[in-house]
Amino acid sequence: MAASFQVPNLAQPAAGSMAIASQLDFTAATTINLDLSPEVLDGKLDFIQSVFIDNADNTAACDIFFGGLPVYGTQRIRAQAFSQGWYPVSWPVGMARISAQSQGGVKVNVLFANIAMPYIVYGPASGITVVPPLTNKALNVVAVGAGGNVQLVAGVALQSIRLYRGIFEVDAPTTLKWTDGPGGTVLFTAFLTTGGGVTFAPSGIAWFNTSAGNDLTLNSSAACNLYGGYGVQQS
Repeated sequence: MAASFQVPNLAQPAAGSMAIASQLDFTAATTINLDLSPEVLDGKLDFIQSVFIDNADNTAACDIFFGGLPVYGTQRIRAQAFSQGWYPVSWPVGMARISAQSQGGVKVNVLFANIAMPYIVYGPASGITVVPPLTNKALNVVAVGAGGNVQLVAGVALQSIRLYRGIFEVDAPTTLKWTDGPGGTVLFTAFLTTGGGVTFAPSGIAWFNTSAGNDLTLNSSAACNLYGGYGVQQS
């Protein structure tokens, strides 16, 4: 299925070059809705051709959705963690409702411009793994019974736990399961022999994450002692 629509790309705005500044406060919510209808009706902004997203202080991606497109509904623009830059927008003329999402828990500044700015993004150098600031925890001979759970990180309301690195070792054969809370969805599973271990190499993208408010839990199928350490982010 396909549909055509009018876009303002490369059009010259009647009122001249203008931009609207907005701050997306993700410290209070992970989804924010914006309505630019007042600016459009007042003639301040005929249309939007570009958006600048300052996501340089955010450890998570920031997604901005321009609604009102036919067929699939929105144009999504994603600013990666620790980046900032200009992004072209192809948005139907007359549309004014925008939504934004991020799990980073920070404030993100944006500019909506009625002129066509070239795509340019500044961020981490290509090939360099960027790991956000983490809380590091140790497992110093933690005994767990058969079928027992270990609370790796306690859940906090409205916050998700993300594991970015870790080393987990055991002194007996067992199957380890990382779960979204006790008895919850299995996020990762590893079968280990005596003295075996599993390593989550440092990554700029979390290996897995819990649902908001849930513990990060480790379950062992057999009695053993756990050793190691891990780095997480909770927000």
